[in-house]
Amino acid sequence: MSAESQLDLQAQERNAQRPELRRRAAVAQRVGWVLLALVLAMALAGLLGPGPLSWSAHSSADGRVTLEYDRFVRNTGSTMVQITARSAPGDPGRARVWISPDYLSSMQIQQVVPDPDSWTSTTGGVVLAFPMDEAESQVNVQVQLYPQRIGLIRGAVGDAAGEPIEFWQFVYP
Repeated sequence: MSAESQLDLQAQERNAQRPELRRRAAVAQRVGWVLLALVLAMALAGLLGPGPLSWSAHSSADGRVTLEYDRFVRNTGSTMVQITARSAPGDPGRARVWISPDYLSSMQIQQVVPDPDSWTSTTGGVVLAFPMDEAESQVNVQVQLYPQRIGLIRGAVGDAAGEPIEFWQFVYP
């Protein structure tokens, strides 16, 4: 063994015998394991991708509108919001879906399936009207959106006359 490697080995042995350095190394290792476990738990729960915490579903108080959406979305990707709407008692051949202006100022609508019969812009948001056959009891609407900013986005959807469903989405960078 060369003299240089012996000196290096002796220096390592001296450092290993210092209790303060060993304690710091043990604490750093434990902190690293805890952080790794937290990131793994967040990923499995759905905070970093698909999982039980990554999506949510809500219904309006009167049950005429149901909303399903992703809670966590990426700024560079699109997201899909699914709305199921029933017609109002006074308007049996048409379902109307209202989307709040706060939500629309932070998200850009790319596509609505099926195509609405009409779009009505008001100071209180946008109302999409969908024709319904007599045999249909509801219409399933898929709205594809792109986030326009990063952070927490609050929104509301509902039928034009009922109580809105308030929700939030977090947009990752």
